Amino acid sequence: MSTASATATDMGVFSWLWGKITNFVAERGMQTVVMQLESASSTAAANVLSTSVKRFSDPTDFFEALNLFIMFCTALGLATAVAVTEFLEYTVFDTIRMRGKTWQVAHELFLVMLRRIEDSGGKLNMVNCINDTHLNTVLEEAEVSAKRHTFRSSPGKGEDARSVGGAGSDETGPKYNGKFTANSKEVCWFFNSGQPHRADHLHPDGTCKRNHVCDKWVSNKGPGGVCKGTEGTKGHSRAQCDNPHRCDTKVDK
Repeated sequence: MSTASATATDMGVFSWLWGKITNFVAERGMQTVVMQLESASSTAAANVLSTSVKRFSDPTDFFEALNLFIMFCTALGLATAVAVTEFLEYTVFDTIRMRGKTWQVAHELFLVMLRRIEDSGGKLNMVNCINDTHLNTVLEEAEVSAKRHTFRSSPGKGEDARSVGGAGSDETGPKYNGKFTANSKEVCWFFNSGQPHRADHLHPDGTCKRNHVCDKWVSNKGPGGVCKGTEGTKGHSRAQCDNPHRCDTKVDK
């Protein structure tokens, strides 16, 4: 789903509700659009409700939308207040306060997590998705999305042109040289996902700022423990993890 333009047929109920709320806040009013879809077989066409997600330039609008999201989720019986607020604490407020990210990145992480819930076929909800999701994976996805949707003509004082909201291009930055920082405590998402390294995640000489070790969850390292290549084939990534203690869900005890 492209949250900037996806219709309700591509959305789950949470994404659709968020889209309606963002339009309401952005335009100070909401109009529900009913679309008549023509069927190739000339059978009765279905009526669907359409919306798209608005990105805000003012954080006040974003937080107002979150307040309305809590209200509608609880009023419509989609989730309890405890479940919604715990979900927002993890996806939004922890992202800003503890992870040091911008509110725009927090917005995108919120959307990424909603979509994962909706795409899980009922396996994930606002409570268990927190423990059943690789944070590095979804956070990198959110940062990429925030960079795409939040554009500034020039970086502010003290800001990197390649940071979220900046106008920098990875084409002008360093290129990955095949090396990584072995003493970094952070695990590289690009190494584990097989995606090309972005310039803002590299040192000036092209060395990755993070450690290239497996981030697969394991059962023998306590809450939130990951492999980090301590067992199994040397240099393996998440997809090739053969650590005997590997597991598909995060250990929380």
